[in-house]
Amino acid sequence: MAGIHCTLLLVLSCSFSYDKEWVYKEFAGDGIASPALGHDGTIYVGMVVGSFLGEGGYGILYALNPDGELEWTYETERPMVTSPTVAADGTIYIGTAYIEYGDEEEPGYLYAIDPSGTLDWRYPVTDYIGEIALGEDGTIYCTIDTTLHALNPDGSIKWIRSDIAGDCVIAPDGTVYCYTSDWSGTIKGFIHALTPSGEIKWIYECEDYLSLPPAVDQDGKIFISRYEGLYMRVISSEGEETNRFSMTARIVSAPVIGPDGNLYFIGTDELGDKTDTYLYCTDKGGYFNWRFEGGRRASGGLAIDSDGVVYFTSGERNKYHLIAVDSKGGEKWRYKVDNGIDGAPLISTDGTVYIVASDRIPYGVLDYVPSRELHALKTGSEGLADSPWPKYHGNNQNTGRAGE
Repeated sequence: MAGIHCTLLLVLSCSFSYDKEWVYKEFAGDGIASPALGHDGTIYVGMVVGSFLGEGGYGILYALNPDGELEWTYETERPMVTSPTVAADGTIYIGTAYIEYGDEEEPGYLYAIDPSGTLDWRYPVTDYIGEIALGEDGTIYCTIDTTLHALNPDGSIKWIRSDIAGDCVIAPDGTVYCYTSDWSGTIKGFIHALTPSGEIKWIYECEDYLSLPPAVDQDGKIFISRYEGLYMRVISSEGEETNRFSMTARIVSAPVIGPDGNLYFIGTDELGDKTDTYLYCTDKGGYFNWRFEGGRRASGGLAIDSDGVVYFTSGERNKYHLIAVDSKGGEKWRYKVDNGIDGAPLISTDGTVYIVASDRIPYGVLDYVPSRELHALKTGSEGLADSPWPKYHGNNQNTGRAGE
């Protein structure tokens, strides 16, 4: 237990800011992307075992119940490269890598796994697969082999756009935003807005890379930047850039939206040989509210709970902490996680915060590969914030859909 907070009124009352419930340590391999939370409370964690780019590497999807007991595992033939994404019916989607080594080729797949851990179907990948987004009707949107695919929940093709590629997020009205960058030498970023049937509504273009996942609000407005970019761009649901703002920091995290409507993101100041990491809070117009100083580096994504508390991870080698910051910029508590976290925290409706953290790296061991542990911390919240985008990837299920 940690983080005791006391208030003196007529009597002295105390409450714990968090209670360490359990830690699961039986993972094989390295963590990949963000964990996901099923609607029934099951926690899904993807791991890569062995070589990621060469021969012999594979993936394991772990399913654990809220008490930290292992329910099942599912082994994929190639390493996982996407976050687990959970549909309304409990189906878990995961993407694996296509690998070439020497004269050998091994395809990847988009897997659909049912809640009991059994394969429903898989769709072949012979080049690349991006992050997965899910429409309200269960349509699966992702880039496969440099073309944007829309698949039905049974794995059949709904439509394919060979002229569009990139990761997707989905507005409350069902509009699909596909964002990408031109890495061929010119500096350009694009957002394609499509109807659920695959028709282009508009195209936004800018002279910058758009490499960080955006946040989308209840009006379909997009907030997007690039990694270490100086600007947060605000794009309307009609495709117009309505604002561009900077906090004199290099933005290093995808933004999230709090229950107060404010934006939260991580930025770094570069001051000589020292880099300071800050959690920033602004309104949607870029007006600065406050910033909270973390450590030298950020790790993982952001999540906001029902009380407006923001969770982020910051620090340096063997000194990272998950830090809980209230909506006014004050620290509530911190929890040591040694070497950062994979992806973003999950926050269940009973207030439990789940994080996949790395263990301690021994000093002097240069080739040490940290193992992963799933930590469960009980807090006083009632789940994610009532917000269109309270977490990296939009929600606990990683659907990339606003307002779910």
